[in-house]
Amino acid sequence: MSQQKRTVLIVDDSPEDRELYRRYLLRHQQYSYTILEATLGRQGLELWQQHQPDAILLDYQLPDLDGLEFLAKLHPPSQQPCLPVIVLSGRGNEALAVQAIKAGAQDYLVKEQITTEGLQLAVNGAIATVELRKQADRALRESEERLRFALQGARQGIWDWDLKTQVLTWDERCKEIFGLPSDFPVTYEWHLEALHPEDRQQVLEATAVALRDRTEFSQEYRTLHPDGTMRWILARGRFYYDMADEPYRMSGTVMDITDRKQAEILLQEQNAHLNLLYQTTRGLLSTTEPLQLIDQLFHNLKDKLELDVYFNYLVHPNRQQLQLRSYGGISSVVAKDIEWLDYGQAVCGTVAQQQCQMVESDIQHSHNPKTSLVRSLGITAYSCQPLKSGGHLFGTLSFGSSSRTHFTPAETQLMQSLCDKIAIALERSQLMRSLQQQNEQLQQANRMKDEFLAILSHELRSPLNPILGWAKLLQTKKLNETKTAEALATIERNAKLQTQLIDDLLDIAKILRGKLTMNTAVVNLAFVISSAIDTVRTAAIAKSILIHTVLPDIGQVSGDSTRLQQIVWNLLTNAIKFTPNDGRVDVRLSRVNNQAQITVSDTGKGINPDFLPHIFESFRQEDISTTRKYGGLGLGLAIVRYLVDGHGGTVSAESPGEGQGATFTVRLPLLNVEPHINQTDEFLDQQLDLTGIRVLIVDDEPDTRELLTELLTHSGGEVMTVASAAEALTALESFQPDVLVSDIGMPEVDGYTLLQQVRSLPPEKGGQIPAIALTAYADEADQQRSILFGFQQHLAKPIEPNQLIQAILSNRGVGVWGCRGVGELFQKT
Repeated sequence: MSQQKRTVLIVDDSPEDRELYRRYLLRHQQYSYTILEATLGRQGLELWQQHQPDAILLDYQLPDLDGLEFLAKLHPPSQQPCLPVIVLSGRGNEALAVQAIKAGAQDYLVKEQITTEGLQLAVNGAIATVELRKQADRALRESEERLRFALQGARQGIWDWDLKTQVLTWDERCKEIFGLPSDFPVTYEWHLEALHPEDRQQVLEATAVALRDRTEFSQEYRTLHPDGTMRWILARGRFYYDMADEPYRMSGTVMDITDRKQAEILLQEQNAHLNLLYQTTRGLLSTTEPLQLIDQLFHNLKDKLELDVYFNYLVHPNRQQLQLRSYGGISSVVAKDIEWLDYGQAVCGTVAQQQCQMVESDIQHSHNPKTSLVRSLGITAYSCQPLKSGGHLFGTLSFGSSSRTHFTPAETQLMQSLCDKIAIALERSQLMRSLQQQNEQLQQANRMKDEFLAILSHELRSPLNPILGWAKLLQTKKLNETKTAEALATIERNAKLQTQLIDDLLDIAKILRGKLTMNTAVVNLAFVISSAIDTVRTAAIAKSILIHTVLPDIGQVSGDSTRLQQIVWNLLTNAIKFTPNDGRVDVRLSRVNNQAQITVSDTGKGINPDFLPHIFESFRQEDISTTRKYGGLGLGLAIVRYLVDGHGGTVSAESPGEGQGATFTVRLPLLNVEPHINQTDEFLDQQLDLTGIRVLIVDDEPDTRELLTELLTHSGGEVMTVASAAEALTALESFQPDVLVSDIGMPEVDGYTLLQQVRSLPPEKGGQIPAIALTAYADEADQQRSILFGFQQHLAKPIEPNQLIQAILSNRGVGVWGCRGVGELFQKT
């Protein structure tokens, strides 16, 4: 199928905007566009005169002319403005839109809101509107031309009325005009009956006035032919008087002016349609709720188109159905019965499915099953239009009449044009709401960021204060043994607190990037819960909080034992934090159907009902004031929710209210295996003795080297420390260590490069020595990279002393598998 050709003139000083409109128009499959471009208003006027394009896209703000000046120069002042011009503006301004449309423009679009479909619809509408106006003007001119031809050809009928005898005489042309045969006996009474009932009285009154005032009789009226057709007549005449000055006869002419009157009526209808489109567009531009104008639109159309009902269905966001949003002309009972429609059901469902207008005529005699619903309502003519813009279907809007059998093409075109305007307004309204929501979300996120950074600064600095303070006091060596022990315990406790804060931040970062991994295995929850309780028992004892447990053997789950312990630990830590001294925390493990249920309840401060829905959100805390009683970053419960979700479970929180405690419930799917009564404790204490083991430590920080030397020497190990990769390579041959412990981030040569150099050595010179990465780079990607470069284990700073010693013991004498291949790989890349 060949494309219809169109020429569009784009007048805009922005090359980017011109290119955008060009692309949008050239995507149209039905039309082939020739694009003319102008950067100045006067240049655009010259192109208009030369090419007479089908439509103009006009930037309102040009360097030499504004939009109104351009429109004024585009048409002669004597003509009624009706131009195929669409005014484009960088900002929405209702006053400018009204002025532009009054000046002859067909539409007004805001540049930021222009879409491919919206621009194509606007161009189609502008061209169609101007074409309708041209057709009406041509029809009127043709009618006037026919009238002049009739007058010139004496195509008028002649009549004579004898007032004394009441005899009415018509010539053949006159009878022809009234649809009568030449031999029809015309009488005055028959003539009165042939007048349209609505025009009869005005003809009689006009005759009486002409007789009384002795003026010419001239009337346009409708007449009904014997075959039922209606024609418009122009009748002119005058009275004649006798010697006594009494009227005795009346003579004149008649002319068939049906074509002219129809053209005038058509023009009036088109003007009315254009005015309705203008008023609707103006109303839609001034509101953010376009759907509220639909009822008013129906009332505006009701008398003009003889409408009786309308239905506005909208696509439900959560159901693949249409929901009746507003209606008119039916009862609420009927509306309830037809509230929901499936796609493809009835007329409106079919329109939603096919996304095109559907017009039905003479419905009471229709056999189309889709019309059965509207037929049952007594509707005889029906038109349903999709509300679609930007490729998105919002719903449908339909109109029906019970007094006429069909709508004209002009009327259905008007309905579709109005619905297109509403759909564009809905898209704009949706975009504005979306932008507003995004703005509110950004503001909320910005507030949360500021609050979080303030809390983060506080929580990270708070542990540093006692650490630095007690460290200074210890350096004075004036503390007795009791105070020294207290100082060391305080430093250790606050260092662990800061480590936990950093771990939480790293976990959240991994969660946000989707990088948090879990190593699943068969796990006994009773053992996991007991381990978590052991971890927090010291904190509970410090506040005299009783931890009561009920941990029956209910079966096993599939999961990561470390992460499951982290879930329970976070819930217990939370419970102990918010429970006052001498309180109680209950931990219960039970089986609910095929799920394991962990319940942690406390007698603490409880949760405000308003905050309860946000309890598992990241960085959310009920109290963020500077006078808050409880610390933390608000990450623990967010991590709990993610970890539970990752295990295929659910977590919920309940609280009767503030001061009444809280209950957290975790549910996890149980495995379909028999419970194991005993499980080997993988965390049994080991003899941490490094006697006879040589350890080479590489770290550029003197404090770290000194600490590790003291720690490993205290456990019986033989330790050498160096500050650089070069020193490490030298020490390998002279010291001949059993295990290498190396930092990653070091000046000049980092730990990765060092290990590559080590792995390139022959075995007898230490090329296959077991290596442990001990670094502050704690991300999972860093761990993977360490293993890939040949380290046997990756440990994150700060580290528990026992953890490091266990790592050295477990890696001593381990063969270096695959290291040569990895080294060769990195040498090649």
